[in-house]
Amino acid sequence: MGIESNKLVRELRGPIQLTFDRAIGRVNNLEHNKMFTTESGVICRNHAPLRLSRWGDISSTDYAELIRRLQDKFKWDETDTVASEFINKQLGQVWRQQRCDHAKRIQELIAKGSDPKAHPAMRVSHDDWKWIVDFIRSDTYQARSMVNKANREKKLYGHRAGSKAFAMYQKQKEVGPVDLFKDTHFSESKGWISDEAAAKHKTEGDLK
Repeated sequence: MGIESNKLVRELRGPIQLTFDRAIGRVNNLEHNKMFTTESGVICRNHAPLRLSRWGDISSTDYAELIRRLQDKFKWDETDTVASEFINKQLGQVWRQQRCDHAKRIQELIAKGSDPKAHPAMRVSHDDWKWIVDFIRSDTYQARSMVNKANREKKLYGHRAGSKAFAMYQKQKEVGPVDLFKDTHFSESKGWISDEAAAKHKTEGDLK
């Protein structure tokens, strides 16, 4: 579990209070946000059910158990929809990344000529792993993967903001949407990330 969050919980003699910024949909305190992200990742990877075709299929009972574990270290206003949406999104992202990691492992084993069912991932039971292998090989998963790949390829331009969310970047830099777009899609040394990005910035600038 998170060392920093453990230390702070001991100092506070209780859970860490989280408040959320509606403008960015995240925890206000950046250090608390980092602690929560770490803790939610550990809890989701170790305790979220694996036999789901998608995150949205998680049962209310299983989801409540994840929340209970989070509340050992954190507390928040449970009537706050921003908090609820952020927490669900955070857990879902971790779960989906784990599923992608499992799919990659399975595909690599198949490419090597190995039986993927004989090589379960760490901390995954043999029965759960067999279920995951069968699902990854299913027509349902393969069709969904093709759709997701096509959607990613439709993106005309990326950005240079790294993993930092645009909203967080904008708040810290205190820039408007047009300048934010330029900051995240243009560099003095390399220019615009693509012709499409340059055209979009010009169009938005003309509308200011």
